[in-house]
Amino acid sequence: MVAGLALVASLARAQPYPEWLERPRTLIGRDACAVLIVWDDGLVERRHVADAVSAARALRDEPGVRGVWPAFAAVAPPHAPDFDLAPPTPNFALLQRWTAPAPLGLGSLVRWPGGRGDGVRVADVEYDYDPLHEDLRTSPPRWIYGEPWGSFRAHGNGVLGLLTGGYDGFGVLGAVTLARVGVAHPQIAGEFDLVGAVQAAAAWLDAGDVLLIEQQLMVDGALVPVSADPLIAQAIRAAVARGVVVVEPAGNGGVNLDDAAWEGWFSPGGGGDTGALLVGAGDPETGERSDHSNYGARVAVQGWSDGVVTLSSSGAPSELWFPDGDVRQAYTASFGGTSAAAAQVAGLCAQVQGVSRSLHGEPVPPERLAAWLVRTGRRGSSPELGPRPDVEALARAYLRP
Repeated sequence: MVAGLALVASLARAQPYPEWLERPRTLIGRDACAVLIVWDDGLVERRHVADAVSAARALRDEPGVRGVWPAFAAVAPPHAPDFDLAPPTPNFALLQRWTAPAPLGLGSLVRWPGGRGDGVRVADVEYDYDPLHEDLRTSPPRWIYGEPWGSFRAHGNGVLGLLTGGYDGFGVLGAVTLARVGVAHPQIAGEFDLVGAVQAAAAWLDAGDVLLIEQQLMVDGALVPVSADPLIAQAIRAAVARGVVVVEPAGNGGVNLDDAAWEGWFSPGGGGDTGALLVGAGDPETGERSDHSNYGARVAVQGWSDGVVTLSSSGAPSELWFPDGDVRQAYTASFGGTSAAAAQVAGLCAQVQGVSRSLHGEPVPPERLAAWLVRTGRRGSSPELGPRPDVEALARAYLRP
């Protein structure tokens, strides 16, 4: 059992019960081997049984039982919110408007079976993050490769908050809290090693998993996608060939990637056309390209360019919540750029893969997933970027059983 009164009270800040307890009964139970019991005194019990559906029916009328549901075997038991540091952190989930249904946001599949990234791995190539942040301790990222950079922790926190911010009733709520998230650092023995980080992250993944490369390169004075490096482009191409969905920020240089100066490298069919999903940053309201976002024919989709609520750290805005300057409780409402946009899209890709595996028994190939995102997305006012994904429209069109 898990300590319950505090847990239920904390979860009730957002809703009466966790969302995964409210999944449609017809979509759970077939392969379930446990039931979740909420007792009248607030205790939450996960009980392993031979037949979850029959056990749930039998237990519902037991004295002292408030509710009981079959549970996916992959669903972890709820965590007591003992990671919420003092003073208690508010629940910012309702401020995460990028997850709102289109046309405002990109949507969310958390109410679909597998929609929290169940069974999916997500690798983030990231300089650094703060493992002691209160909202990363419920679902802590795994180490994959390299050494923490010692700086840019706010960036890593922001990205990871969008992916795996704890399902704990406080702070932010990540898009894929049931995915297995890992971090690869592009540094070995004090030397920059982005190629090694990308290769190691890809090796940690299988077909249907997601590789998010939260990096950009400076080339001829411009910030461009990491696929500008032929060795990195080769590593990305190899990962995509194995069925890994690679999400790559378009970069924050504000440059046209189809300009003749790049000699077709970033254009369709060029040396940098790796099969990765290139993500630009668009205005949250209009979809117009943000001034800092790179653009071009291969920038397939876009995410919110600013105003993104997530985790933060020292050296970056923490205007949403930063009690007593405690970096473990730092939150912002101003994360942005193609980094934020790519993290949003990576989270949606992992949601889609979780749903596809749950309902159809297999993931979606990278090329097909990219085509679906474009086909069901909503065009903004700028022709320079691809559409903003509408993941709920995608699911209705392609993922229904």
